Amino acid sequence: MGDNYAETIIRKKMTTGTLFYRIFVVLFAVFVSIGFYIYLRSLAAILILAVGYFAYLIFRGTELEYEYLYVNGQLDIECIYSKKKRKSAKSFNFDKLEVMAPLKHQKILAYDHRTDLKDFNYTSGYEGRNIYVAILIGQTGKLGRLYFEPSEEMVKAMYAHTPSKVFMA
Repeated sequence: MGDNYAETIIRKKMTTGTLFYRIFVVLFAVFVSIGFYIYLRSLAAILILAVGYFAYLIFRGTELEYEYLYVNGQLDIECIYSKKKRKSAKSFNFDKLEVMAPLKHQKILAYDHRTDLKDFNYTSGYEGRNIYVAILIGQTGKLGRLYFEPSEEMVKAMYAHTPSKVFMA
């Protein structure tokens, strides 16, 4: 029998805080460059290039995507910055799944009153997306709540792995 495999990439919505941060970085770089040009003309070119490069690094680090990779009961989530740099975020073992369903499903609403759950939010932030919630038992034995946006193919793969605990929309 083959591997139970699915992969999805979603782009995270830029928040207003991130937008203001980007604007601040650009304005800061412009004002510092003007100051270098006025007061340090001999070193201005080198310092302006350094400030511009620093602003570029910060600016591109604010673009984020999440990649979900599901293979045989293991969900790995990675953060991709500016479509270049990849960083592993978290791995979840779906063998220890309590329940997984859409956000407003009654099985998930039963866990809303729980304050001892640790939340893991790997959603895009866009309205109207199909957000699923998975309640999982962690390595320490405590429950965690994972918010994510799997593709239909991924939900079917998860359902094939644990059909009694995965509820589809």
